[in-house]
Amino acid sequence: MSDQLSVLSTNLIKSAGESAGVEVSDSAAKLLAQDVEYRIREIAEEARKFMRHSHRDILTTSDINYALRVRNVEPMYGLNSKEELRFQPIVGQDIYYADDEELSLDDLINTLLPPVPLDVTFTGHWLAIEGVQPAIPQNPSPQEIEILKKQASNDKLLLQQDKSSNDIVQNMLSKELRIYYEKLTESVVSSDETLQQAVFDSLKQDPGIHQLVPYFVKFIIENVTKNRKNLQVLWSVMKMIGSLLENTHIYMEPYLHQLMPSILTCVVTKHLGEKASEDHWALRDYAASLVALICKQFGSAYHTLQPRVSKTLLHAIMDPGKPFTTSYGAIIGLSLLGEEVIRVLILPIIKPFSARIENEIKSGSKPSRIEEAKRCQNALIKSCKELITQEYNEYMKKGNTLESFKTYLNETYGYIGDSFYETVTK
Repeated sequence: MSDQLSVLSTNLIKSAGESAGVEVSDSAAKLLAQDVEYRIREIAEEARKFMRHSHRDILTTSDINYALRVRNVEPMYGLNSKEELRFQPIVGQDIYYADDEELSLDDLINTLLPPVPLDVTFTGHWLAIEGVQPAIPQNPSPQEIEILKKQASNDKLLLQQDKSSNDIVQNMLSKELRIYYEKLTESVVSSDETLQQAVFDSLKQDPGIHQLVPYFVKFIIENVTKNRKNLQVLWSVMKMIGSLLENTHIYMEPYLHQLMPSILTCVVTKHLGEKASEDHWALRDYAASLVALICKQFGSAYHTLQPRVSKTLLHAIMDPGKPFTTSYGAIIGLSLLGEEVIRVLILPIIKPFSARIENEIKSGSKPSRIEEAKRCQNALIKSCKELITQEYNEYMKKGNTLESFKTYLNETYGYIGDSFYETVTK
């Protein structure tokens, strides 16, 4: 496609590059113009599909946003006006601008203010007197009561229809699959480890369970919601998720948005297990490894998956109101996302977070809280060890002394600086 036949000119591409501080050559501008035009046509075709399915003849900004979402592109913000945009040409140039109405500040200043709203007041009235509702304006009229009764009966009918539709879905499964599902779910929450392992092996390899995946997902969500104090059940359903992710014969992408909240719950929730002495730390570690596995397997298809997960975990560390159990899971989760995530997200927040750890350890609070703070400290040391070692090697190559490196660590990372120093100088 030549530059003359292209809708987008190379000058437009160069102008966009200059505005971003990038110098674009003529050949690169031609290639970019062709690619941008192809992408725009692709989005326009997708938007036309949404317009036709909506039985409309006018393309709206919402159609464009839907098309962008289909292509895993972030939608355009601030352009959702339902009014048509009118463009006017500039005289003598092939440039158009949005014809917005000009507002006069004098008119706005001289406009009368709206009336002051009435103050909030409270009044009392009788709902019923000896079982009889008085006919006063504050109470619903008999006609309104009849309407409410009809709406309630309609809602009840809809619930019955939903229940019957669920029965139909259940009946779509063969008898063998229903038996397999019942036996498998019973075995997962049982205390027989041998039987559980057989179930997990089956979930990893069986190619014929794709029809049961939505039922497995529902089973997992329900058990995570209802059994946060039962570590055995939580361990079982997390291992169930791990087995399903390892199965190459089933398609898990449509269910990620349902599974991720349950997994993150086991990573950053405040309390797991019935007693604080239970080893919920290992469960948080395993759940964090599942988060990292999902980001690795499906991150190329969903570009916003890892950034959204990272943002959630980073907030759990930076929020001083969150308990150390939550911060521990977030630290482990971020550290498993890769070295670059540790460098960009974890290292800059170590100093303020180490101040929290120092205050907790030196305040003489409960032993359980001190242990939680030390767990977070050890997690930071373990996750950042390689990067701190790299800093140590580079620092010492410049002819600096160990004492100056120790001072540097204390100034950069605060309370945990001494622990970093002991780790890298062993």
